[in-house]
Amino acid sequence: MARFKNKKIDLLFSYVMIFIGVILIAFGVSNFLAKNNVLDGGVTGVGMIITNFIPVPLAIVTFIINIPFMYLGYKNLGLHFLFKMFFSIFVFSIFLTLFNGIEPLTNDLLLSVVFGGVIIGVGVGLTINFGGCNDGLDCASIVINRKTDISVGKVTLFFNCIIFMISGFLFGFDKCFYAILRYFVTFKAIDFVSDIMQNAKAVLIVTDDGKEISNDIYKYLGRTVTRIQGRGLLSGDKDVLYCVISRLEIYQLKKLIDDKYSNTFITIINVENIYGEFVKSKTLKEKLDFNE
Repeated sequence: MARFKNKKIDLLFSYVMIFIGVILIAFGVSNFLAKNNVLDGGVTGVGMIITNFIPVPLAIVTFIINIPFMYLGYKNLGLHFLFKMFFSIFVFSIFLTLFNGIEPLTNDLLLSVVFGGVIIGVGVGLTINFGGCNDGLDCASIVINRKTDISVGKVTLFFNCIIFMISGFLFGFDKCFYAILRYFVTFKAIDFVSDIMQNAKAVLIVTDDGKEISNDIYKYLGRTVTRIQGRGLLSGDKDVLYCVISRLEIYQLKKLIDDKYSNTFITIINVENIYGEFVKSKTLKEKLDFNE
């Protein structure tokens, strides 16, 4: 399920899309939020609070705060994730500085929240969809999700609510409410771009290597798999695998299949509701490192 048959071209394409996504995020944060004193979420939001008390550029503050999160990502999610995270954060810091010299497109708070939220949401959608991560809070949320049954979205929402509440006490609750509104606008924009804000995705895999792929999915992603015997009209007996994964694991699953199992067909289905256990290994010790 590679976007290109040549893996180097596919990798390059993913970095190009992350680059475009991060530029959009930086533009939305700098031109719509920071210049109108509307708080962002995550590490960037923490950086915006700090820069209100210390005269240090936002790009430098966010980069420094993200350093321990990059190490956390490397230890738990692998070297390939670290490369893309570092690339995302580095590009974000550069363009945040460049956009700082541009006059804001609007000084209206509501317009800043709506259009800034949409632009940031489109950028985040592109970045995450191609394996990038420009905010340490997202990285921490992924790690917590891997070790517990708490979803990435819930972890992110919890910490962002804390950040917004702190901003409310420091700068007034009007700005806090605008920040919360921006947060939900961004969520809707992400959903529109790539549908990655679903809580989960159902995956159907048709293959000759059912046992091996099942073991690898459990080993590297910590997800259990249901194996079903099937028969293709022309291809004969096949294994049909069914599993449920989070939206942020889609890229990793595709990469795993691309690297090791060429004669495999994958269908990814949106899941509206899940009843029962969203099963995951709680003793997962190995990490998947997608080095080229």
